[in-house]
Amino acid sequence: MFTFARRRKKKFKNEIDPDEIFLDSSNLPEYNTYQFEGRMEKPLGRRAALWFSAIFLVILTVFSVRSWMIQINKGATYSEESDENHLRHAPIIAKRGLIHDRNGEILAWNEITAEEKEVRSYAKEPGLSNLLGYVSAPAKDKSGVYYQDSFVGKSGVEEAFDGILNGENGLKITEYNALGEIKSERVIRQRGSE
Repeated sequence: MFTFARRRKKKFKNEIDPDEIFLDSSNLPEYNTYQFEGRMEKPLGRRAALWFSAIFLVILTVFSVRSWMIQINKGATYSEESDENHLRHAPIIAKRGLIHDRNGEILAWNEITAEEKEVRSYAKEPGLSNLLGYVSAPAKDKSGVYYQDSFVGKSGVEEAFDGILNGENGLKITEYNALGEIKSERVIRQRGSE
């Protein structure tokens, strides 16, 4: 009797083998994968649960440290950067200087067109076009950002005295709210004059 109880205790301490669970194994020879017969589900073991917990804690720690770095440690820096995000800087194109002859007559000057664009105009005297040269005007890309923000002399007097004829561009800062509406505008530097 003592040995029977001992065997019985030993049997309950051990795990149950799969062949003890499936008494009816009629599906095994023609094993149908679309039926659940013959399949066995096992719960996750302690080791797997500990690994998943450890990985989750490491990820949670990394995210917590990164969140602290972004919000508390570098919060002021990122706040300043976000303030700059809704400020748009736009150059105020400087007028190009006048070109006079030795008698003081104007040979090249700036004019404003009907479309509010500034263009360079020249005297109509014969033979002056090669001497005076020409300029390329400031130009924007499709999004409205200047990729050339000044007049550039390309030949003749315009090219030779480009540094003298160019003025210093001004700067206008426009502040927008989240809806894209203008809150304020401020001119930081006035543009150079003729």
